[in-house]
Amino acid sequence: MMALTLGCATPSALAQVAPARDPLPNVDRRLGAQNRPAAADGKQQALAALQKRAPGLQADIDPVLKSPTFISSSRGFLTGPNGEGGASSANAARALPENDPHRFIKAFLNEQAAVFGHGAEVLTDAKVNRDFVAAHNGLKTTVWQQQVDGIPVYEALLIGHVTKRGELVNLSTRFLADAPKAADAGTANRAAAQNAPAISAAQAIVNAAKDIGTDLALDQVREAGAPGGAIKRQQFNAGPALTGETFAELVWLPTSASSLRLSWQVLFTSN
Repeated sequence: MMALTLGCATPSALAQVAPARDPLPNVDRRLGAQNRPAAADGKQQALAALQKRAPGLQADIDPVLKSPTFISSSRGFLTGPNGEGGASSANAARALPENDPHRFIKAFLNEQAAVFGHGAEVLTDAKVNRDFVAAHNGLKTTVWQQQVDGIPVYEALLIGHVTKRGELVNLSTRFLADAPKAADAGTANRAAAQNAPAISAAQAIVNAAKDIGTDLALDQVREAGAPGGAIKRQQFNAGPALTGETFAELVWLPTSASSLRLSWQVLFTSN
């Protein structure tokens, strides 16, 4: 078990006064010293082929997943109207039911499965967090959250923007190709681990507080209810060391494109 610390250190004086301590560093233990991240070999080749179909293509690479995480073009949209043309063929779009509200995004994923390591099948068990159309220009935005056993995968969102003419503007994703398999690979006996985590939520809060230099005893962490109605998300009070509400939530943390580790995501505010 690991704890992800999402803490906020707030100064106790007025805003015009400099904080009492330096800003906290952004530390990700999954990353070593590295230069600009590159996609895995097979994905790099697929990305090069995609760049020929979509001039001006730009792609950010996730350093953990070794996969493109944000794709757009400086010269226009990724596809033509109705999801056809450019980076997505007419056949890919027409292979999906016309009444599928997300078929233009799915067609692009299926057409470019070699780039991402997966197609639209990853959306089957994903949760739709947001799905709305902007009133002023008709732009449709859909946000999916990848999950395993009802537990979210950390930062694993897939976001697509589609014009009212069916043109894919851009796509952002941190989805894994096979999240359940990755959870089995990175967490022994995943079902048992969810019901009885090796580290309690309270201990995760203590550990996370220590990571930012705040001393906190385990008996100072007092349960304040479980908003999620289960062990997966819990609320605590940990004053005076931590101010306001403190939350601990189970998440799957990607350690690579093929491994997920069950972890606690901890959110709190420190003096």
